[in-house]
This record gives sequence, C-alpha cells and structure tokens, in this order.
Amino acid sequence: MELIYLQTFKEVADRQSFTKAAEELGYAQSSVTTQIQKLEKEYGVKLFERYGKGLRLTKSGEELLKYAVQMLDLFQQSKEKLTKQGGGTVIDRDHRLVSRLFSSAGRTSAETSI
Repeated sequence: MELIYLQTFKEVADRQSFTKAAEELGYAQSSVTTQIQKLEKEYGVKLFERYGKGLRLTKSGEELLKYAVQMLDLFQQSKEKLTKQGGGTVIDRDHRLVSRLFSSAGRTSAETSI
C-alpha cells in the first residue's frame, strides 16, 4: 500500500466526492477511483457508499479515516523532524547500516562502513 493512497482517501472523505478530491489533488478522477479500489482490495472492505447523488464513508471507512489521519500526521512530523536534523545515518535499500557521518571525528564513510 502506498501512503499517497491514504492521502487520496482522506481527500475523498473530506470532500465526499471523487471528482472534488481529484481536482484538489491534481489527478484524473480515474486515478482517484483506482487508488480507492486498491485500498478496498488491500483491506477487503468497502470504504464508501453512494446514496443518491452523495457519497459517504462506510463504518470501515470511518475507522480507516482515523488511522489514515494519524499515519499522515506522523509522516509529516517525521519529514519535519528529519529535515531539521539533516545529515545522520545513511541506510541502504535493504535497511542495513551503510555509514555514519561523524563530523566531529572527521572520519570518511569508508572508515565507518560496516
């Protein structure tokens, strides 16, 4: 699951409209629909239901929205925190420690690789 799907889900829930969410996010409506369908498949539940010309969250959608807001908030907080810190430990794609930047010791990454 992509984090961006949760952002899209939140926009649809906030606006109660796939079209309005697509406009806000700068996506084609079909992209929004696809992302919501992928979330529904991932969780095995319907997240929205249509009523008349409107759209509303299902009980499962209401529950997911609570988690989505928390996850998106945590993501934003982590971005802000790490941006302020700068530098630090470098991690490769396999999540192994590659090197540590020791500015006070003046070591190079080759000296500190594991």
